[in-house]
Parts: sequence; structure tokens; C-alpha cells
Amino acid sequence: MSWDIIAIYSQTKIPKEDVLKYNFPDMGYIDVIIKNINEVVEGINWTDVEYPHISNGLYRGYFNIGIEKGICKDFWFHVYGGDDPTEVISKVCKANNWQAFDLTTGDYIDLIEPDEIGWIKFQFSRDEIRKAIENNPKLLNILKNKKWWEFWK
Repeated sequence: MSWDIIAIYSQTKIPKEDVLKYNFPDMGYIDVIIKNINEVVEGINWTDVEYPHISNGLYRGYFNIGIEKGICKDFWFHVYGGDDPTEVISKVCKANNWQAFDLTTGDYIDLIEPDEIGWIKFQFSRDEIRKAIENNPKLLNILKNKKWWEFWK
């Protein structure tokens, strides 16, 4: 479970209702994007360029990067923990002239003065799910024994 943010390569904000179905332009050359990110954020493990992991106190999670022939097609942030991941998200997006769309709130993150509302909402939901599972031994037993692809049955 992660807090998910889509990076959008656009100078203007796409209408919120169109974000998930919009045909976005290419985001740039991946080597330039990596260079830009490394200039503003520390603690990234680029061993797997399409799924670089980051753990620097502010952000714990990974990026999910769609790459074709050296071109970045899409870029997602998946956050598991950290104190204020909005700072990292803002820095990465500003360095690459991207917008950041928060799937939890269904709104854009203000890159100049980012707030933590989406991060707080995600943490609350995650913690409520964790409590529900911990307080229900039957559910906990099902989760331990069920394969991930069986959860939709």
C-alpha cells in the first residue's frame, strides 16, 4: 500500500477529471531526468532505473518510471513512509517542469507551497486498515493464507 502521485509533463494543469485518461506527451530523456533528480534529492538507489528506491528520511518508497528507447513515458511516486514526502515530490517535479497529481485527494499538489493533506489522508487510511486487520483474527488469517491474485475473488 502506498501513497501514489502521477507526475505530469505539462505547463498547465490538465482538468482533474481527465488526468487518468489523458494522453500525455513524452517527459524527456531519462538520463537528463535522472541528472535533474540527483541534483535536488539524495538517497536514491538507481540500480533498477525503472524502479529506483529512495529512503532519505523525508521519503521512503520508490519511483515507477516507464521508459522506451531512453525516453521517459510516465513517472509515478509511490510513498510508504517519511516525514514530509511532499518536499521530495515538489523538488523532483520542479526540476523537470512537471505537475504532481495526488490520487488520494484527486487534486494537484501545489509545488510552491505543498501541503501534506494527501499524505495525511493516506496515512490515516493505511492505519485504519492495519487496525481492522489486527483486530480481526479471522481476516488476518485469510490475509496470511491468500495469494495476492486471489484478493479480487
